[in-house]
Amino acid sequence: MDDFVIFHNDKQFLWFVKKQIIHFIKRLKLELHEGKCRIYETEKGCPFLGMVISKTRRRIKRENYIRYRRRLKKRKILYGQKKMNFQDIHRSVQAWIGHVKHAQTVQLRKLLLGDIVL
Repeated sequence: MDDFVIFHNDKQFLWFVKKQIIHFIKRLKLELHEGKCRIYETEKGCPFLGMVISKTRRRIKRENYIRYRRRLKKRKILYGQKKMNFQDIHRSVQAWIGHVKHAQTVQLRKLLLGDIVL
């Protein structure tokens, strides 16, 4: 895994750490993705692994929920057309649940899946 988050109260310290990381990974012939490597105020939350993480909560990003809802709808259609089996859909749902369980998503899962697989 190559994603990581560093938390600190001092913004100047975070800029210093970012420069140190850039210097270190250059020796490995790697580089940070500038569009994704940012410094955020923790009160507002920061996006990480498809979630927005703040001091008090973790939420799934809206676009990730919508994307999975569309994917699940397509899979239901394929299942109805006998082009996909139930086990593949079940694995997909379980993988998504495994990911979103790391955030406050009980109501979101009920909304999408009902009481089927919680």
